[in-house]
Amino acid sequence: MVIHKGMEALQALGLTPAAEALLVRLMQRPETSPTDQDPVEELIGLGLVERTDDALVVRPPRLAMDALAERHTKQAALARESADLLTESWRPPAARTTSRSSRRTPPRRPC
Repeated sequence: MVIHKGMEALQALGLTPAAEALLVRLMQRPETSPTDQDPVEELIGLGLVERTDDALVVRPPRLAMDALAERHTKQAALARESADLLTESWRPPAARTTSRSSRRTPPRRPC
């Protein structure tokens, strides 16, 4: 569910709808004081918002989003490396059956 048009990219990066809505509210009305702390912690964890003594402050989104995108890029690269390593040792089921049967002792031929 996309709450604000053009914000699909935020959800693609893992931002929940509640955090997205809070981020937009904080940008429009900085005095917003949310009661649900889960979206607040999510935004703080992503570096999009910081907590001061008496308020939540939206940080410049470019730096936080670039860092988040970089983290996802690194995770994608690790996933590809893992796939390569697993593919090297993987054999299709037909190949496993063939290799097992090739290890068996061949049947004896009658003399």
